[in-house]
Amino acid sequence: MKITVCGKGGCGKSTVTSLLAKALARRGKEILVIDSDESNYGLHRQLGMKLPRDFTDYFDGKQNVLNDMMLSKFTHQFFEETWTIDDIPEDYYSLKDGVKLMSSGKIHQANEGCSCAMGTVMTQFIQNLRLTEDQFALMDMEAGVEHFIYNKVYAEHIHDQLSRV
Repeated sequence: MKITVCGKGGCGKSTVTSLLAKALARRGKEILVIDSDESNYGLHRQLGMKLPRDFTDYFDGKQNVLNDMMLSKFTHQFFEETWTIDDIPEDYYSLKDGVKLMSSGKIHQANEGCSCAMGTVMTQFIQNLRLTEDQFALMDMEAGVEHFIYNKVYAEHIHDQLSRV
């Protein structure tokens, strides 16, 4: 099951995500927590873990991802095949007590530019992530609720594709 935790800034998204992850792990579920908040450095601390390497580095960094996006007129697909939790390279996650944490990327210094590269990579990753019945992916989002809009558009796209079959 994929669960998105979003809301306004300071409402407790990271707290809910970390508590839910720990509770599900205690019940024997395999948990992937995806830190998609590029400006908040608190989630890994709440989970008692080291902040993992930015997943955009897997694609040679945020700037390279952004260049690929612009050169393709924002149609570049970073994932050609489905992924499972086990497919995530070891360099890009932290693991503790049955909870695996990965990070889309963080803003490490002022004036880094657009954060849309991180959002694009993670959106495509989530779309290509396949989970079993005992696996959960919990996404801790940046402040705001526009993620519901993007997910609704994606869900409508999938519905349209399935209705043609």
